[in-house]
Amino acid sequence: MSDLFRLATKKDAEALLELISRAYQTIRDLEIEFTAVHADLPMILENLSEHTCFVHEREGKLLAAISLRSLVEVTEYPFLYWFAVDPDYQNQGIGRRDGCKRYPACPLRNAGDIEKAPVAPFDV
Repeated sequence: MSDLFRLATKKDAEALLELISRAYQTIRDLEIEFTAVHADLPMILENLSEHTCFVHEREGKLLAAISLRSLVEVTEYPFLYWFAVDPDYQNQGIGRRDGCKRYPACPLRNAGDIEKAPVAPFDV
């Protein structure tokens, strides 16, 4: 089993849409208004072209995604955006490792087993 944490490309758009749709289904069911709940292919492509998006891939399947978005009028630092883990892989620590181990500003970065988690060959 080989995991890869990499930049997403436009070739990932359809798989990313499927991942976002599945991951945000509960929020959609609860009728919570959140941009990712209404994601469609043009929104995914816009995210890929305007923001930095990483995906966690295992044997060609996208397990998770996380985007970094900047709002320079608010802060010089990017924030996490459209953070999603495939429901079939939730509660396995994937989101915590991808979102916190690789993103220094994450408030959970120093909690529990984060520091022991395996990381990709690069850090965000």
